[in-house]
Amino acid sequence: MTYCYLFEARSIQHYLFRTGKLRDVVAASERLDRLIDSSEHSVLYQVLQATQLRHDLLTEHPDPDPQVRFFRCKGGAFYACSDDKETLQTLRDSWTLTFAQLYPGLEYCDALAQGQSVAHAKQAALYLLAQARNFQPASLPVATTLCARAQRTGSLAVKLRHEELVDLPSWYNEQAYNHWDLRDKDGALQARFKPTGELLDPKLVDKIAFPLDLESEFPLTPRATADDSESELHMDIALLHIDGNGMGQVLQDLDKALSGAGDDVYCSAFRDFSEAMATATQQAAQQATLWLTKRVLSEQAENSELTELLLPMRPLVLGATTLPYCAVLTWLWNTLSSFVRLLSKRRGLHLNQPMRLSKRPTLKAHLAASSQPVPGS
Repeated sequence: MTYCYLFEARSIQHYLFRTGKLRDVVAASERLDRLIDSSEHSVLYQVLQATQLRHDLLTEHPDPDPQVRFFRCKGGAFYACSDDKETLQTLRDSWTLTFAQLYPGLEYCDALAQGQSVAHAKQAALYLLAQARNFQPASLPVATTLCARAQRTGSLAVKLRHEELVDLPSWYNEQAYNHWDLRDKDGALQARFKPTGELLDPKLVDKIAFPLDLESEFPLTPRATADDSESELHMDIALLHIDGNGMGQVLQDLDKALSGAGDDVYCSAFRDFSEAMATATQQAAQQATLWLTKRVLSEQAENSELTELLLPMRPLVLGATTLPYCAVLTWLWNTLSSFVRLLSKRRGLHLNQPMRLSKRPTLKAHLAASSQPVPGS
């Protein structure tokens, strides 16, 4: 008998923008970026180390005899399997407790099921996971009638920050913001958006910075500062969200193609797909940032004397198939087109091996983009 444990974080966009303050969004993004990943810096890895369970989370150094095998661990979700139910129950108990403590206010759903194979156990767990999405668990801490409320969210206030009552998630974001010195340094998330030294002069890469203040730091186009009737049209800030909405169908096709395959082949194919998709998304984001960097440099009079290259964008999240960020509206569609075009190309390069098992030579461009202008100056 095989057992599968599935976990998914929910309503991430709502969690990011719950206060409407960019510094909270930036800090929350950095914290979420460390939640689930196949690296030693992720919270998931730290929980596994604390439970002393043997696992294959790290692709470069997997345990030769893992108790827990992961066949998805990107983008706020992970799927794990094991031959022992108690092993997955230990992981579930430790993980959900840690998650609730570190990310209060962030919704999640999970499920544990069994089957004759990994594929059967996963399907049973997916059915339970769909049911779990219909039940909203209690959000702690709960505010009673006599409790003070945070002005921005209406949740229970726990601290007074700069003469403003804040709730627990906002307080955690404030601590992360100060601990990682996000005011003066790029976090790990921002670094993943920067072009590599192979694409751009390393000296220029080191100068790339992303703004934190929408009103005073965000670099606007030269036409925005011109004294003409159309200047306001070039002063809008847009929130862009790119999402691979068709990825579920691709995963279903891959699942059908692997019907009858052994557990090792099944897990390896899905794990390779997860890693390849994340790699393709990151490389496409770096290429899109490179395009924007070159456009900004082309408008600078003396590039060599620049001490800081402030780009007119702010990356917020880099998921396996999602990419939300803020950008100056006039740069929006060119940056969007660059990312989508490069993502399609990179997916073709990285997904050949896992998709060969599904007998599909290419992936359709299941990407949908939406943006909403946010007035700024």
